Amino acid sequence: MMWLLKGASTEPKHMSGLYAKPGEEYLKRVVVNTAARIFTLHSNQGHTKEIKCISLTEFMGVLNVLRDTEGEHDVIYSEPKVQGEI
Repeated sequence: MMWLLKGASTEPKHMSGLYAKPGEEYLKRVVVNTAARIFTLHSNQGHTKEIKCISLTEFMGVLNVLRDTEGEHDVIYSEPKVQGEI
């Protein structure tokens, strides 16, 4: 299964720079769990993938790619769970 960032297609791009052929799977939403260093990727076709980053450097590298492609997909930051919170 290969996912495209909208705009990564080899086809001509529309003025917005975003283009995907009908039926192509592409990244639609990303949920970022900063405390656990996990990215959960959601495609337009309902599939999900999880990226677990071992190091802070790896986490920041993935986060920078997301920020560079901002506007092509939704980025949601999950709230950290605090133990013992009332």
